[in-house]
Amino acid sequence: MSFDLLYQILGQHIENWFSFNKRRKNNNIKAIKNSKKIKRLYDNTIIYSKELYGNNFGAVKNLFRNNDFDSIKNALDESDYQFYLSKKTLKIWKNVFLDMENVYDDQENWLLWKKAVNSNTLTYSYQKEAELLDREKKDKAKLKKDIRKLKNRKELRA
Repeated sequence: MSFDLLYQILGQHIENWFSFNKRRKNNNIKAIKNSKKIKRLYDNTIIYSKELYGNNFGAVKNLFRNNDFDSIKNALDESDYQFYLSKKTLKIWKNVFLDMENVYDDQENWLLWKKAVNSNTLTYSYQKEAELLDREKKDKAKLKKDIRKLKNRKELRA
């Protein structure tokens, strides 16, 4: 009889613990969805990445030139983000920032090369242009893939 009672109490305790963890997880998701800082950073990340992917570099040029992009990227190290977001989400987000930097750098390298060719300091090379454009295509494809991963994170969907 006492063994059955102990088994019943232990079962209730385990059930309560699981329901508590589930409620806590749901509350964290609600807190993330309602956090203005996280929502603003997420929205800006999506907007800037779409601009980069769509070759609208003028919209993001000042971000990179004034080092504002680094401050945005470093925001993920703040305690709000570290506390509320899972490690996987943070890793995906950091990959998105890395991809954004790569796409911007590819465009800058292509523009510098084009300027050097136009000023006759370099001779035109189909191979070099193809190499620069291929790198940009690969980085844009990776950016698109990582943005899709970020958008699919349940934590961040409102």
